[in-house]
Amino acid sequence: MFTTADAVLQYVTAGNATVTVTSAKTGKHFTFRCRKPDPREGDRREPPVFVSTLVGPDNTADYKYFGLLRDGEFRHGGAKAKIADAAPSVKAWAWVWAWLRAGALPADCAIAHNGTCGRCGRVLTTPESIDAGFGPECLRRIS
Repeated sequence: MFTTADAVLQYVTAGNATVTVTSAKTGKHFTFRCRKPDPREGDRREPPVFVSTLVGPDNTADYKYFGLLRDGEFRHGGAKAKIADAAPSVKAWAWVWAWLRAGALPADCAIAHNGTCGRCGRVLTTPESIDAGFGPECLRRIS
């Protein structure tokens, strides 16, 4: 479970992150996958982070794209999005992202990673790596 907004932001934008957001009031939760492609040679801008939500029982494959993070802002994916901007999962992500960008964890909400490195996606096995959300090699690369 994340304890700071900065830790969530670092994890989510690292390139290969999956987080679950749970409401303390309702118990309802959404799982989001955030993927960033490798930068292309010659590109001046940082690549966007593509955001999808879990929509089925297979928590490794049943994700649908709905938006992206670019320059710290969340944008709905428009016509390419597979989920409408009025969907509860999209509204939840936009709400959480606004809190995180303001430097705070959302009120009455818990955010947890799925036990994999936010950068490379490998399973985390040591307590230090699980707490950080990154394996030791990836942590060195992003720090």
